[in-house]
Amino acid sequence: MVDSARELERTPQSGAPRSVRRTDPDGLAQTLEGCLGRLDSLSAAGTAERLVEVAALCALSSGVRGWWVGRVDGDQVRVVGQGDVRPGPEGPAHRVVPLATLPLRSLTVDPDLAAALEGGSFAGPFPDTPWRAAYAALGIRCAAGAGGYDDDAHQWLVALVDDGTVDVRPLRLLVTAAVHAALGVPLPRRAAHQPTYGTEG
Repeated sequence: MVDSARELERTPQSGAPRSVRRTDPDGLAQTLEGCLGRLDSLSAAGTAERLVEVAALCALSSGVRGWWVGRVDGDQVRVVGQGDVRPGPEGPAHRVVPLATLPLRSLTVDPDLAAALEGGSFAGPFPDTPWRAAYAALGIRCAAGAGGYDDDAHQWLVALVDDGTVDVRPLRLLVTAAVHAALGVPLPRRAAHQPTYGTEG
């Protein structure tokens, strides 16, 4: 598993980042622990950077096609980060979200996405939005995601997308936990050793 979302830019000779594809319970737990550890080192970072980091880590460990992070800005959703983990037939130049902004109403027409923006989550077939057919043409058929509000009351949405090669349903809990941790108040880095409670004497 990579140490940072920026690792996605380090392309091996195969032309695509290496993924681990761990969707078993132990793998999901290890990925979440990695996300929490990474967030500990980003206590001074903004929400966008924290969400991009956990989205990339979750996507790379599970081996899905790609990921994206969006922030609600008025009646638009601005894509603040995205990445391809496992390129499809169209090659590594394929972008998960081809537009820099999306109309908010194009997402909220789907009840699951509307709920995710309020702090919920989803996983399964690609959401029923006006973009569904376009994504199907790119081979994207399923997604897992979560969202919610940051401390400044801005809404965010994170999604992992795939062509059906990976079962995204087990990723729902992972993405939810990682996203909500990233949206929360940053905490100081955890101590390497558990503190000793009580008094000696």
